[in-house]
Amino acid sequence: MPVVVLASLLVVPFVCSAQEKAATTTAANPVAEQKKEPAKLEGRVANSVTGEPVRKVTLTLRSISFVPGSTGVSATSDAEGRFSFENVEPGTYRLSGERPGFVRQSYGARSSFSSGTPLSVSAGQNIKDLDFKLTPQGVITGKVLDDEGEPVPRVMVSVALQRQIGGRTETMYTGGESANDLGEFRIADLSPGSYVLQAAPEYYGSEPGAAKAGETEETVLPTFYPSATEVSNASPVAVTAGQEVTGINITMSKVESTVSQGRS
Repeated sequence: MPVVVLASLLVVPFVCSAQEKAATTTAANPVAEQKKEPAKLEGRVANSVTGEPVRKVTLTLRSISFVPGSTGVSATSDAEGRFSFENVEPGTYRLSGERPGFVRQSYGARSSFSSGTPLSVSAGQNIKDLDFKLTPQGVITGKVLDDEGEPVPRVMVSVALQRQIGGRTETMYTGGESANDLGEFRIADLSPGSYVLQAAPEYYGSEPGAAKAGETEETVLPTFYPSATEVSNASPVAVTAGQEVTGINITMSKVESTVSQGRS
């Protein structure tokens, strides 16, 4: 009997210690669980010009921390422009939106070139009434013509945004389209701003074999709108949100030269 009592006495401290540890762990669990509790984001997409809701916008939420292979999570705005993201892990995110007819941009950005405003999300937080203003695209249309007013087909027309940075005017290439068989071009997805357009032929000079050594040929030069060979002489085209600027015709510049003797 004394041996049994002694064994019981030895076991009791260990049982108490285990119970205290379990109680401590249980008390800590709610805190750990709270840190892991997901958040929710809700908002509305509106046209930045008219204020009307924009439906069928694809919104993507991405963590600003680089995660290899991660594409973020997506949602689509409803008929009233409303959207929501459920079960969002705590962290810092960027929210972007895109829809045909509008410039792809980030939440809080004034143009497609801005990274926008990051969203800091805490555990269990319910962020409501995010006001996402999406900018309708600008469009520039026109024709590429030769010096006789005839259309020049299949010429690449590129567009560059002019910006004032540090007191200097800088141009940044933003895209381009090839003119069709009628010399017509249409460049879309433009943010509000001032643009410089350039038309460049597929080749310089006459077609191979068209002129022989000693003969005179006409070389078609890359040309800025309306008919300048230097960007400093180009006429910028201003585009506002949702505006379609038409009638931007580029007249290609040419120069005459004599074919060298080494060419046949």
